[in-house]
Amino acid sequence: MKYLDKKINVILSIGFMFSVFAFFAYRFPSLLPYQEQWQMFMFDSEYFNARISVPGGLSVYISEFFVQLFYHSLIGALVIALLLGLMLFLQTLLNRHASNRNDAFFLSFIPVFMVWCLISGSNVK
Repeated sequence: MKYLDKKINVILSIGFMFSVFAFFAYRFPSLLPYQEQWQMFMFDSEYFNARISVPGGLSVYISEFFVQLFYHSLIGALVIALLLGLMLFLQTLLNRHASNRNDAFFLSFIPVFMVWCLISGSNVK
């Protein structure tokens, strides 16, 4: 039974990632180039040093790196799907550790779905 539960969890996770990819690639493809036009990323040591010198600068630098991939909507959709899939996996591990039960998998979708809704807004930067 435990093997079947793991298989269902993997299928649901892949289905979720495919849904995110399909949403951003085909249903709402204009959002990603819109978000990309408001950011600038340079492969320069001065730019890196300027970003890393402020609190939270490394996370801003990494997010700007990923946002530059949004110019092509298919690549941007793939990046978002993989990052939300990683977030789902980490949230599942956190829920299992906190509750010591395997049925906490479905609760892992709540914060990931909320992040998906948040980044689907065109005014969120």
